Amino acid sequence: MTFKVLWFVTALSLIEFGRTERSLDKYNCNRNKPCTQYFRDCGQYYFAYDASDSKFVQCDEWGGCFVMPCALGTVWSSEAYTCVHGNSDNNRVTTTTTAATTTTKFVPDQGKYNCLNKKPCTQYFRDRGQYYFAYDASNSKFVQCDEWGGCFVMPCAPGTVWSSEAYTCIWGNADSNEVTTTTTTTTTTKFFPDLGKYNCDRNKPCTQYFRDRGQYYFAYDASNSKFVQCNEWGGCFVMPCAPGTVWSSEAYTCIHGDSDADEVTTEATTTTTTKFVPDLGKYNCYNKKPCTQDFRDRGQYYFAHEASKYIYIRCDKWGGCYIMPCWLGTVWDSAAYKCVRR
Repeated sequence: MTFKVLWFVTALSLIEFGRTERSLDKYNCNRNKPCTQYFRDCGQYYFAYDASDSKFVQCDEWGGCFVMPCALGTVWSSEAYTCVHGNSDNNRVTTTTTAATTTTKFVPDQGKYNCLNKKPCTQYFRDRGQYYFAYDASNSKFVQCDEWGGCFVMPCAPGTVWSSEAYTCIWGNADSNEVTTTTTTTTTTKFFPDLGKYNCDRNKPCTQYFRDRGQYYFAYDASNSKFVQCNEWGGCFVMPCAPGTVWSSEAYTCIHGDSDADEVTTEATTTTTTKFVPDLGKYNCYNKKPCTQDFRDRGQYYFAHEASKYIYIRCDKWGGCYIMPCWLGTVWDSAAYKCVRR
């Protein structure tokens, strides 16, 4: 069965639906299923699982209900609307003596698989905590396993491809589009994002026109401290920028700046400005997290990822750590403090 999946990029941050708040309640696939038409109309397909925070409930567009595992070392967060790094409630056991812990860095298998004659959904990989794999037919899809050995071919979001190194879909060109012909004429059109301002009520930008152009992010008409994000099915979400950043349609991301919500006229004030110099180190969200109080006090919430220049790390004000993709054709530049065109 093919599931509808929301963008990995969306994973992280607090999400506000246009008219309806996202449900933070806990569900299961037995007597308390959340896979209703109401939630589908709201665009919500993922929910907290009532038995364990190391799993979550996933619905498909037909009302199917599935209990899915988070990756090793992560737990479900309804606020972030994704699995985030943390300790499972299953592991919270009080003992008198604590055994010594050895931390082994998770290194995903780089092989390519399918769900027909080369399934990766074995006990060996489950014991290692790996549930996602490259698909051997196309890099625009990936193979997802569940804890019982079920195997599913899942699509990456438009404009993204699977990366085993990053262990997620990142921006790139799908190999399924590489077709050999006798004579090929290629016209490359530079992507110029629409600069209009929108909302998720009466002025939604989530149309087929913009999806065909590959634009899923837009300025929010009520505040530059937020932006509008669309998914591939026309769902509309108002998303917050990280503290200290504002949306820039030209940069097509949140950049360091002052929110218009803070523009209040006051009497003359003497201001001392200290130039922000971002840290240039490389980090991850596993054993080298940059989301510390020290960096938050300095106002830095974005960092280079040690695994790839096509992704970066975004922290929230509570220390949450999220891996974010750069937009198609861009790479992370710590000095510029944003993704820039190559």
